Parts: sequence; C-alpha cells; structure tokens
Amino acid sequence: MKQLLNLKNKRQKYFFIILAVIVFIAIIVGIICRVCYVAQLEHNEEIYRQLSSIIDGSEAIPENTLTVDGETEQAKVENKTLREVDFDILKETNEDIYAWITVDGTQVNYPILQNAEDNYYLKRCIDGKSGYPGCIYTNACHSQDFSSWNTVIYGHNMNNGSMFGGLKISNDWEKENEYIVIKIPDRILQYRVYAVTEFSDEYIPLAYDEGSETDRQQFLDTVVQNAQNGGYLREDMEVSSTDKLVTLSTCIRGKSNKRLLIIGVLE
Repeated sequence: MKQLLNLKNKRQKYFFIILAVIVFIAIIVGIICRVCYVAQLEHNEEIYRQLSSIIDGSEAIPENTLTVDGETEQAKVENKTLREVDFDILKETNEDIYAWITVDGTQVNYPILQNAEDNYYLKRCIDGKSGYPGCIYTNACHSQDFSSWNTVIYGHNMNNGSMFGGLKISNDWEKENEYIVIKIPDRILQYRVYAVTEFSDEYIPLAYDEGSETDRQQFLDTVVQNAQNGGYLREDMEVSSTDKLVTLSTCIRGKSNKRLLIIGVLE
C-alpha cells in the first residue's frame, strides 16, 4: 500500500513538473513572439519614415522658382511639388506603390499599394513579408488614377495608432481633420471629409454598383443615416451621386460585423 502511495505521489510530482515546464515554455514562446511582433512593427515603421522623407523632402521648393504669370503662387508650389515627387524611387521599395495618402491632424502618412490579387496586403507588409501591420491598400476594382466613383482604401486599426489606428468618430473632423490628401504621379487630390461613421462589413464595391446612380445614392443615404445616429456628418456640405469619393475603411474592435468609414469628397 505504501509503495502504491509513493508511486502515486511520484506520478503527481512528475505531472506538475511537466506542467510547469509546459507553462514556462509557453511563456517564453509568447515573449519571443511579442518581441518579434514589435520588432516587425518597428521595422516597417522605419521603412515608412524613410519613404516619407522622400515625399516630404520633395516639397522643399526654393522661393526663386516661383512666379505669378497667370497662376497663383500656391498653384505654382503645387505644380512644382508634383513634378518633383518621384514615384519611381518609391517603387524601388515595393513596385505596388502607386499613391501617397495623408489625413489632416492624424498619423496617417503612408503609401497606398495595389496588387492584382484582392486583399493581398491585408496581412503583407511593405517589405513583402507576411504579418502585421499590413499596408494601406486598394483592390484592383479601383482605378489607380482615382477616377472610380468611390475608391475604398483599407488599413488596419492598429493598437499603437499606426496605419488607420488613429481614426475615430469625433467632432475633431470639423476643423482639425478636414482633408484627406492623396498624391499620385501627375497631380494632388484633395478630399474634404464629409462623414465618419460605423457601417456594415459588406464589400462596398460589390454592394454598390458605381455604374448605377441608384446604388450610388443608396450608399450616400446610408452614410448620412448612420452618421446622424452616433457618427459625424459635415452639415455644410451638399454631396450628390455625381461627386467623386474616397472612403477609408478599417475594423472596429469588438464589432467584427462593423467597419469604421471616413468618407471624403473630391474638391
């Protein structure tokens, strides 16, 4: 009997030792994964900082290059800026880069990418490796010259505020976050923020046919209805189904069937 008890005690002891080892290994693996995750985020943010310096540096325009022959000085500045933004340099980092987006008063200052495969950059980073934070991207259904009626741009809602993680529903959009600016090789596009709202997780390009005026108006009506029920709507703007839109789309924590949309109207 005593031997049986000793054997039982030994088995329990071994069981708890093995359990402790498993827990210890799980903790170590978790720490390693977390360190690798943070390192990956920092690596990608450094790439974005370097690319941003290319964009920002291109806008340093000597005053003696500006004239006013038939154009405002501001127009001259913008035209000079457009000529000096070299997307060929950006494409050396990733050939799918085709535009650059900034949003007033936020951390959004990123390249926009597009691949022939839909949602290719949902879980692929700027360096092509799998993982987070992914990239800011559009799907192939949208024209890269932003001539589509409503270009939907996707980005993750990152905890550290990167990508689209800093976009929230608030009244700051009234003044501080008024514009979405998109640069493409031949011009700058400025969109005034019209609405910020929760929306269903339906795939907008499929749910609303841009060739149908009825569908376009239905999208706008749904945006207004949702924004008036707990979102933000710029009341001084009149928007019609013929206006060109850009829509920033990101997830909402704890609401897997909802998306946060920021809708801008081209000026």
